Amino acid sequence: MEKNLDLVRDIMLYVEAYYPHKNGGKDLKKLTPDMFPEWVGREGFRDMFYDHVNMLFEEKLLYMLKTSNGRGEVINPTFKVGYDFIDEIRDPKWFAKIKKAIGDKPWTISYVREIRKELWDSSIKRAANLTVNVIYATSITGTAFIIYWASVGIQKFITWFFGFFG
Repeated sequence: MEKNLDLVRDIMLYVEAYYPHKNGGKDLKKLTPDMFPEWVGREGFRDMFYDHVNMLFEEKLLYMLKTSNGRGEVINPTFKVGYDFIDEIRDPKWFAKIKKAIGDKPWTISYVREIRKELWDSSIKRAANLTVNVIYATSITGTAFIIYWASVGIQKFITWFFGFFG
């Protein structure tokens, strides 16, 4: 099976959009390729679609919920893993970074999550390093400003003093 991370993202975001609390109580009872018109015209899409849906169920990102109120079975993202994964791939900027980091290498869902974590950790480290550098630069700049102000102040005082008493 040729995996497509864009399709995984589209499926997960679609399922999330049909979660009852977000869609006025409508249930998602099945997933079909026709629900993704932007993909339908691609060769081999139907098989690829069902392979990806199966992968998402196997990875426990999606599950069938048997409802107790007579609605039957509905498809939902799993609460912990499914929603965490959606959060990891939701932002288009982060998703582009993940795809760039993966490149042409083969991937699994767990590998995508590892890449996302590494990117997140490195961005936090860069932000922390930037903060330290800004504080350091500010303290150096502040010291330089105080020295400059003191020298300008002294010059003004000397000028005033000798102008007044001179």
